Amino acid sequence: MDVIMQKTRFFIAFSLFCTLVAGGFYAPATLQASCATPTNPIEAENCLAGSSGWLMNLNTMNPADDVNGQIKGYASATSVNKGGSINLHVSVNPAQNYSIEIYRLGWYGGTGGRLIQTITGKSGSKQPDCPADATTGMVACNWAVGHTLNVPSTWVTGVYVAMLIRADGYRSQIVFTVRDDSRTANFIFQYPVTTNAAYNNYPSGTNRSRSLYNFNSCDVVACAEIPALSGTGSKRAVKVSFDRPGGVELSSYRLGYEYYLLQWLEKENYDVQYVTDVDVHGNAALLLNRKGAIAAGHDEYWTKEMRDAWEAARTAGTNLAFIGANIAYWQIRLEANTAGAANRVMAGYKDIGNFETNPISNRLVNDRYSAGEVPLNSHLDPLALTDPTRNTTTFRTLAPPRPEQTLIGVQYTSFVTGTAAWEQSYVVQNASSWVYSGTGFSNGVSITHLSGYEVDRLFPATIYTQPLSTTYTTLAQSPFVNTLGASNTLTNSIANDVQQASIYRAHSNAWVFAAGTLNWSYGLARAGYTNLGIQQTMRNVLNEFLLPPINTCVNNLLLNADFESGLTNWGDNNGAQIDSGPRTGNNAVKLSGAGHYVAQNKLATPNSSYTFSGWGNRTGPSAVGQLTLLFMNGSFGELGRHSVQFTTVGDYAFAAITATAPAGAVYVYPQVYAAAASASVPLKIDDLCLTNNTLVTATPTPTSTAAATATPTATSTNTPTPTSTSTPVAVPTNTATPTHTPTPVTGPTNTPTLTATPTNTPTPTPSSTPTATPTNTPTATATPIAAVCANNLIVNAGFELGLSNWGDNVGAQANGIPHTGASAARLSGIGHYVAQSTAATAGKTYTFSTWINRVATPDEALMALIFFNSDGSQQRYDQFIQGNLNYGNYVSATLQGQAPVDALAVYAQIYSINATTGAPIYLDDICLQSN
Repeated sequence: MDVIMQKTRFFIAFSLFCTLVAGGFYAPATLQASCATPTNPIEAENCLAGSSGWLMNLNTMNPADDVNGQIKGYASATSVNKGGSINLHVSVNPAQNYSIEIYRLGWYGGTGGRLIQTITGKSGSKQPDCPADATTGMVACNWAVGHTLNVPSTWVTGVYVAMLIRADGYRSQIVFTVRDDSRTANFIFQYPVTTNAAYNNYPSGTNRSRSLYNFNSCDVVACAEIPALSGTGSKRAVKVSFDRPGGVELSSYRLGYEYYLLQWLEKENYDVQYVTDVDVHGNAALLLNRKGAIAAGHDEYWTKEMRDAWEAARTAGTNLAFIGANIAYWQIRLEANTAGAANRVMAGYKDIGNFETNPISNRLVNDRYSAGEVPLNSHLDPLALTDPTRNTTTFRTLAPPRPEQTLIGVQYTSFVTGTAAWEQSYVVQNASSWVYSGTGFSNGVSITHLSGYEVDRLFPATIYTQPLSTTYTTLAQSPFVNTLGASNTLTNSIANDVQQASIYRAHSNAWVFAAGTLNWSYGLARAGYTNLGIQQTMRNVLNEFLLPPINTCVNNLLLNADFESGLTNWGDNNGAQIDSGPRTGNNAVKLSGAGHYVAQNKLATPNSSYTFSGWGNRTGPSAVGQLTLLFMNGSFGELGRHSVQFTTVGDYAFAAITATAPAGAVYVYPQVYAAAASASVPLKIDDLCLTNNTLVTATPTPTSTAAATATPTATSTNTPTPTSTSTPVAVPTNTATPTHTPTPVTGPTNTPTLTATPTNTPTPTPSSTPTATPTNTPTATATPIAAVCANNLIVNAGFELGLSNWGDNVGAQANGIPHTGASAARLSGIGHYVAQSTAATAGKTYTFSTWINRVATPDEALMALIFFNSDGSQQRYDQFIQGNLNYGNYVSATLQGQAPVDALAVYAQIYSINATTGAPIYLDDICLQSN
């Protein structure tokens, strides 16, 4: 969280705590696990008898406090591998015996935990007060070891609670995670301990009480007793230690949002392994080779290493789920403690000015960041100037910036305080998405209590770089009234903000889902908040993660598909060469000239669905590679051609095309060719796959090995001679060997662009749901078309097919008064827009034009032409359509921009600045051309 904090947050946490102790955890009546034949350790563990003793009940227990320190403790590490050991440092005041109960948290039929071990007869004494560093404000303890916990190898990975119980009944807790480094589960759950440490102000209520926040860095009674640190002018610490008790247990800081998600995952029997964010900091490989990685709840503080690890996991194909909000907001560093133990000190200077007390300074800082200048207080963090990539500031204001939404899809914008405001409604958008399958949701459905208390949204490209993906889909568009107001330039939030959830598919084909709200897990498992539709949504996402990747090839019809046997079986291989830069194995193929290709010819089954896929590496932006799937009849006449291009530059990217063999199809001809390549910038290809999806489970039966081998009557020097080099899945009745070969396929007559439009496109500004069509719509004035749009890259440019192909059409309706034809688009609210995305060619100039009818004088619109490269960076051209144009009839507007050298996609968008239902904006005959 990034704004002026008040003591209100303490009371929010306290109310959550009371909800837990009042029995508010999720407790359906039946146990779901198949206990006779459990399929994974989590399922088997949850078949055991549970206990609610892990829950600190304020009504029946005596919780220890920081001032008196009746019994307090901390662990020597945030996690321990099963079979290892962890030290529990314990202070008891006054000295007396104590016991320890070890619980594992989970489902357990609704009890929420299981008693694993009881340790009795421990003798405790008061340990020294924990000193505070006068320069950094850090409080660190140096207590004796009270107990060494040897973790049996039989314990199951999970979040564990050590309940410390003094002889007279006072209690406190130590939370730690047990890892299982010996196996790789489907899912890995990152438990956020760094955020807990940031808010922990132990010893609360004393004159040593400091956290990374001003609001609780004080004596609870009299904050003025704690002076500001001389180096920062702030009461908050700039470093905090893991070597101290953890503050309020089992609250939102500890087991609130994360706990409900954890319990639901185990109730659903997902195979999960648990680690902490500190573990990921030290070992990025933990996130690899998984079906999915889950960042849980309030996971606000990340190191550079954590961010790098999550991005590397996405690149490697690990699906990502961000089940919370305000995730990966602050960059921190982890350091060793004075005893040399690694990762026991957390540095967080928050080096962007004293944002907590000086919003004007904060605005200046952000302005200077926007201008590419050094931030005002870059001297505050010692590493800010020597290594700005490790400066402890927000990720979005690093130099260079790393906005959270380029990974997560959305990023933190607002928060609220006060119970009522804290629980606002989540409003469904794009209900037709597979994410909402089986939920019964429709667009505009409002789910109470689910949005808050911190929320995310997608920021427009004018502020922060947007994620590059033509699959980006906004899943929620929830009006959100925040506590920040319009003055918070740190997050660029607005007084009446919006909460958004999202999903997109990365270049690696990994899915990335973001809930965009901390309260999401409440809908999964908190009594009084659970929602069957949200539960089904979560199942849909995680079950999609479990499916084989779309690049997994089953029953491949191609021989030597990975080129391990050189160019054997691959057509006439014109211009192709074996290369030592493979994606897998030892070989790939290299195409180093325009028209070079590899291909195979197969017998086809009419009406069967075929998928042709593979991996291509455009070693530079000038290389252009394409997959083509061609169907031919028995005379080798072309019946249909389907193509898709590779996108990523400098690394292998997956591409696939699926099409149905038409009636009369005898041959299916998959080909990969270089539309553009050179010896210095070749196209590399590996791991190709052709499957008959209709017969994917059938085993091919060899029937012919020599179809289509005759010499063509006229052969181009760079065209393939189709050969049948593998067995057909099903042989047609007319299997006679052809007397000639099909017309060579040297490439499409005009290289196709990616006309498929994303199911959702980035939202430039918060939008609202359009209301009824105004009754006073103006009569369109006929205006002749100034010029015909030849080779238009826009699909359904005149909206004659409604809103087909037009992004997620936020706020748009296809019932406007047309310029030509029978339809137009109507934008009737602030932020409503239409947009399409298509592949871009580096160096080309793109002309974007529209006919626009701005009904009344307040109406304004913005045209934007945005080019994206492979890592999501962008070059933007835009212009306002303002009062210099006529009102009440159609006029044209045009915008031009040149694709940069690394451009992969161009995104054309028109959105309203201030349209209303009574004064809408009409759009028609939109055109995008390149030279």
